[in-house]
Amino acid sequence: MRKELQNCIKKYLPENPNEPIIIALSGGVDSMVLFHVCSALHKKIVVAHVNHKQRLESNQEYEALRSLASSKKLPFEGYVFDSKIAGNFQDESRKKRRAFFISVAKKYNANKTFLGHHNDDQLETFLMRFIKGYSLQTLTGIEDSANDAGYTFIHPFLNVSKDTLLHFAKENNITFFEDSSNKSLDYTRNRIRNQLLPYLESENSGIKNTLNQFIEQFNDLNALLDAEAKAFLDTYNDGYTLEAFNFLNPLVKTRVLQLLLQKQTNYKHPSHKLIQTLIALLMSDSTTLQHPIGDDYTLLKEYNTFTIIKTPKVKDNIITIAGEGTYKFDEEHSYLVTHEKLDHIYINYCGLWYNEKVFPLYLRYRQDGDRIKLNYGTKKLKSLFIDKKIPPSQRASIILLANDEEVLWIPLLKMCKATEAKKEKILYIYEVKNVR
Repeated sequence: MRKELQNCIKKYLPENPNEPIIIALSGGVDSMVLFHVCSALHKKIVVAHVNHKQRLESNQEYEALRSLASSKKLPFEGYVFDSKIAGNFQDESRKKRRAFFISVAKKYNANKTFLGHHNDDQLETFLMRFIKGYSLQTLTGIEDSANDAGYTFIHPFLNVSKDTLLHFAKENNITFFEDSSNKSLDYTRNRIRNQLLPYLESENSGIKNTLNQFIEQFNDLNALLDAEAKAFLDTYNDGYTLEAFNFLNPLVKTRVLQLLLQKQTNYKHPSHKLIQTLIALLMSDSTTLQHPIGDDYTLLKEYNTFTIIKTPKVKDNIITIAGEGTYKFDEEHSYLVTHEKLDHIYINYCGLWYNEKVFPLYLRYRQDGDRIKLNYGTKKLKSLFIDKKIPPSQRASIILLANDEEVLWIPLLKMCKATEAKKEKILYIYEVKNVR
């Protein structure tokens, strides 16, 4: 049995024997066996222990583990919870433990932290996620190796049962502590461990093997879906083709949106409801739409493509033109206003009949109700942009020239207000590209 446990650990040890590893030592049978086996395989070990102060024995166990490390001449790092944790104790304490282990790894310049979770923990985690309705992407067990903030967390005993570890501890006289809180039914995990799993075993003595097979199949399925979704995202990059998306298998569609949300937003685990809402919008008859995703992000569906972007802020930049001269609108765009015709130097321009009432003019973005007079009549800018197939995501960024009554020029479309021929002077407004 010793050799089997050693083999579980050997493949994760650093190649350099002088590189330290962190052992997360809780004092339970799993971590004590882990410590025992690692001590025989690797010289550079740092012991890290968290005292949750939830039991009367916690302080005694803390001191016992510190003495154990001292007897082995190993560094000991302890963290004691010094205040009550608000909210979900299990979740918050898990975050605090992880932050502590990362701080220890930083201190000792160690990359790998070893934890003693075993196969029973694996099955409990899977069932807990299943009961809580986790998505297929997260309906997995504990990863044998996971990265967090650039540091690696190793669970080498995930295929080893707790009974095996108990048997090994007794055979080798390894002292460990029993956590009395594990019997409390206040926590979901304990109810699964002490009630649900025993009941399932009474119905099917091989239920643990069955669950392990399910976990393996879910992992394989997730790997397959990840590969299919990443291939789609890599193929179409930023403008994802709707026709190709709607041809995908429903599970692949879901994974595409999960990965896209994780890449583009702060939604690390998007809900099933959100994913289904986005799929329905993408499969709808609407050729263009903008759908908010929370307060900060937007789903853009523009003709035959879609993407997810950070919601743009409303732009309200207005530059007043009071006379001839050069006016800078932003870092990329400036406009020259003059009565001189400079066609051969500047390509994009608008000519307005020049009299004392032409000013003030304004350079600005689109506003509700904007119209422009064309040769065939007055047209709402909203309708004009639809006709010209300007994507909705770009419409708010289009620069316009206007007076107090109407839009006079749309530089992007090279469309200027229609006017009747007169003998008065012409005022020219030329678009100038700024050089950065």
